[in-house]
Amino acid sequence: MASSKRSRKSAGSKSAGRRTAAPDTSAYRAASDEQSVRTRTDIDSAVADGQRLRDEIEARIESRMHNAPARDVLAYDVHA
Repeated sequence: MASSKRSRKSAGSKSAGRRTAAPDTSAYRAASDEQSVRTRTDIDSAVADGQRLRDEIEARIESRMHNAPARDVLAYDVHA
């Protein structure tokens, strides 16, 4: 029996069979949450900028369509 006890002690770690306290991860969790909030803010800002840019482009296109000189369709001779 003595040999089996020795092999267990040498094979396992010092805390084998003992309960250990979980490491304190609250600082990591807080940093992760803060990073998530910053990332979400950045994404929301980029989406708003993209929507604003799209609206501006659509407004310019709409303006050009309404302000473009009308082409005289009847004067265009398809058979010429």
